[in-house]
Amino acid sequence: MSGELRVPRPAVLDRIPRPFAVLEASAGTGKTYTLEHLVLDRVLEGISLEQILVVTFTEKAALELRTRIRALLERMLEPVAAKVPDGPCWTLDDAARTRLRQARSALERATISTIHSFCQRVLQESALERRSLFDETQADARQLFERAWRDLLRTVSSGDSVLRELLGEALADGQTVEGLEELLWQAHRERARLLPDVGAAEAHRQAFPAGLDPQAIAAGWAAAKVHASTLKAATGRLGPFLELLPRSAYAFASGLKTLGFESLKKASTKAGLQGDARLFADWCLAFEPPTPEGVLVQALLPAVQRRLAAIKAAEGLYDFDDMILRVREALEGPGGPGLTARLRERFRLAFIDECQDTDAAQWEIFRILFHHDGHELVLVGDPKQAIYGFRGGDLPTYLAARELLAGPRKVDLAENFRSTGPLLQACAALFSDPHFFTGEVAFVPVACGRPELGLEDAAGHSLSPLRVLRVEELEGGARLWRRVALGLARDLKDLLAAGARFGKAGTRQPLSPKDVFVLVGKASEGRLMAEALGAVGLPFAFFKQKGLFRCPEARAWLHLLQAVENPRDRGCLARALLSPFFGLSLPELEGIREVRDDHPALQRLRAWG
Repeated sequence: MSGELRVPRPAVLDRIPRPFAVLEASAGTGKTYTLEHLVLDRVLEGISLEQILVVTFTEKAALELRTRIRALLERMLEPVAAKVPDGPCWTLDDAARTRLRQARSALERATISTIHSFCQRVLQESALERRSLFDETQADARQLFERAWRDLLRTVSSGDSVLRELLGEALADGQTVEGLEELLWQAHRERARLLPDVGAAEAHRQAFPAGLDPQAIAAGWAAAKVHASTLKAATGRLGPFLELLPRSAYAFASGLKTLGFESLKKASTKAGLQGDARLFADWCLAFEPPTPEGVLVQALLPAVQRRLAAIKAAEGLYDFDDMILRVREALEGPGGPGLTARLRERFRLAFIDECQDTDAAQWEIFRILFHHDGHELVLVGDPKQAIYGFRGGDLPTYLAARELLAGPRKVDLAENFRSTGPLLQACAALFSDPHFFTGEVAFVPVACGRPELGLEDAAGHSLSPLRVLRVEELEGGARLWRRVALGLARDLKDLLAAGARFGKAGTRQPLSPKDVFVLVGKASEGRLMAEALGAVGLPFAFFKQKGLFRCPEARAWLHLLQAVENPRDRGCLARALLSPFFGLSLPELEGIREVRDDHPALQRLRAWG
């Protein structure tokens, strides 16, 4: 096709400032649509696809984005001639079509990946700038940490008396070696500041006023007319608390956790305290009690991390999170200017998706590389997700990045194309309440981009978009969640049995179990939900179910794939033929020991290979 053709250009692209922008997009507001059209827009401007970096959070999201960009390029190369109304448009002439064809050919070389994949590639190509080994091996982070922990235990048993004493106290207190390892591993993964601050608590404990008389403190409480129940509780705990003060840091924290500190603090808030009671109150109200777990982490984790670093350095190993940290260190190290210049020359612009899940180390990489004259940087995120800590989201980092790049000029996608109008109105009414979102994170209501969508029953009556489940006889713990799960499962079953339908008017389709997603807070709640769905007869798929790859079905798939990969291996072949895919019995397998090409099972297997 030759000549010019006008193709509609999404108006949202004109709202995104350059060179730096922050795009905030709630679920269903066209985030991926906007990203893929941003890429297309820059390609049509003459930027090579290899010069565009697109980073998202998961491999699945990266694959979906790559697939959608490919489909968009294909559509643009074979557009359907139509009258284009006045408005924003791309003009496709011969030069534009050449750029589109070049982008389609370059798509497999384009960097559309997760942050870890991007960093892994940078590490592989930057050994000289980083002054590191050319041949480094990625290893399992959990296994490496276990090695470092076991090494520390051996060292402590014959050396460090302070750590040996601390471990002895913890084990005598009911901790286990395995439990301590898991505690330290979780703290290591978080890479966050420990709260309450154990060091500050220890310094404050050492500054406890000397010579205070417990009887004088109790008398001061009584004179100030502390409430009788609080006075009784605080007086009973004061003596044991003072006995804990001179003990070791762990024994103090552990004992304080058992004893309780609330009544002492409550008594200290009473107005009019005098003398020793006033001195104790001043100290008490400024004290943040440490936890025994915090004491253990502060004392043990640095030693484990030093051993972990030594193992990696000696054996040329790195783990998943090291990819991020090593790239940041390389950019900030002696070879940083050279590496930064090379990457800036390679990438002219970067689009960072799911930015609310970007931690401080990841953001520092993007800031160094692309917050720079001559480069474009667009962040896409939803801070309402980060405040719940989904997938390690770091809200302060995101807010700082947003302020640096956009300040008050951030762009909000204002229409939802996935949900019904009544549901969006219900969410706006519920979440606009100031108790849900405060401070720098605000709930921004969105309009319905597809008003033709609706949810109705079999008779065509609209169904309520928001349903409240009432659970009677509330009790804490698993009993409560078991009843919640069962009530929800029954409600879902009733909804599906009533013939609920969703979609555009006139073409709404009945809902089925595959259309339902149940979001839970933790795995234990998910297991209870799965049990409840099974109890009412609803089929379900458990996302990331523990032990999934050890079930018989997973083994059958493994045996089949091994046979396809190794068709000449008789052991692989035999296991596949005995699997449910072929269902041969041992006597039947014996009958085809001499491989015959005409056997139906073998023909099917070869066809798959």
